[in-house]
Amino acid sequence: MILAVATRALTDHGGCSGLHSEYEQEDLILALWRDLGVTTLFVTHDIDEAVYLGQRVIVLSSSPTVIMEDLKIDLPAQRDQLTTRSLPRFGELRGHIYEQIQRAREAR
Repeated sequence: MILAVATRALTDHGGCSGLHSEYEQEDLILALWRDLGVTTLFVTHDIDEAVYLGQRVIVLSSSPTVIMEDLKIDLPAQRDQLTTRSLPRFGELRGHIYEQIQRAREAR
């Protein structure tokens, strides 16, 4: 996960910081995004992270890479780890994205 503000970047490649759990880092990212009001682009292979943090998830195909789907994440703007991840819609979105990724793998 990368957060870039102005010309500075905070990079986390998973497990780089012992200060926060993965979930605390996600909540920190949401708070910074909300408080700073900046456009943010996350590149991740973690479906749950994409659904939890995103307003949109863009699913890419295998090579040659094309956009398979640009999916609106229609979860409440205010999110917390327990409530958001237990919503039926969270599971539906996660399942749909997983299916798209499987389709991309099968198309190779």
